[in-house]
Amino acid sequence: MDEHIVFFLGSGVSRPSGMPSVADITQKVLDAPLVYTENKRYVFPGSVENNPKFGEPSDSSHGRVAKLRGYLDLVKQYAEPVLSQFGREVTYEDLYALCGVVVNDQKQRKGAHQPVNPEARQFSEKLEDEIGGDLLKCQEDPRGPLAFTANEATFLISGVVREMLSDSPDEIQGLDPLLAAIEKLDRVTIVTLNHDLLLEQLLKEHDIDFDDGFEEREDGDVRRYSPERLFDGPNDVTIIKPHGSVGWYVDDSGDQSEYISFPVDEPVPGPTKLLNLWQPEPRILHGYRKADQYTADIYGDMVDALLLALHDTSTVVESGFG
Repeated sequence: MDEHIVFFLGSGVSRPSGMPSVADITQKVLDAPLVYTENKRYVFPGSVENNPKFGEPSDSSHGRVAKLRGYLDLVKQYAEPVLSQFGREVTYEDLYALCGVVVNDQKQRKGAHQPVNPEARQFSEKLEDEIGGDLLKCQEDPRGPLAFTANEATFLISGVVREMLSDSPDEIQGLDPLLAAIEKLDRVTIVTLNHDLLLEQLLKEHDIDFDDGFEEREDGDVRRYSPERLFDGPNDVTIIKPHGSVGWYVDDSGDQSEYISFPVDEPVPGPTKLLNLWQPEPRILHGYRKADQYTADIYGDMVDALLLALHDTSTVVESGFG
């Protein structure tokens, strides 16, 4: 038997443990009660009561969430006839991706550049005409109300994803073959497209050390991204996440931005300087344009690590897809 095995895992491996499906998350994005807090988080009302780190509800919470929901409903209406041609329903990933299309188009528009994608410009103009004055406004955002609203909508989506995927299941089921392989083999690489922390929880519960590209920072409260810990870590088990994680954030508080990861048992930033993050929600890839980011930044490193792992093994176990 190959002494190095790569496990390639999709969202189906999380379902036996009770983790939510894409449809579950999409429904919550569109209609679950949400609160916008003073710490720039979109959270469920119960989270405000149970976790003071989120902060108190903002005075503008109700109106802000209502405008974002109106915007997302409109985006969904435009996406439905297109995706239905392929037998698909609109998911939160599609909504996130389309919001990103609008943000990028508006950047070009405010810079007086011709649209790189004329269809994106047409889509943006239709949204702006129909939604009218029901857009969020931010004087500090030079891209304009439509881009600001679309960008905030991505934060809302990421917030719901974080809320739903950060909870630890009472019992992890269906991953015994993975644990058996780790016990028997010299090296195991786990590639997962999931954003949740199920695998990290599983390995922690069984006292299995692993590398995931992050190492302890000097301040000790979070871990920082270090490519060496992804490509040449000291442990026999490596987790690779090409689509990001609900535990990944970007810290802009220093001279240079860096990716950081919060502990498995505390994936939400506390009341520290990290509250000044420009993007206060996790860094995760969504939608049909994910492949565009596979060559850049931390996501490019994750894909490179995946390719190196595949080159180093003749055995790949695939599960959780289809």
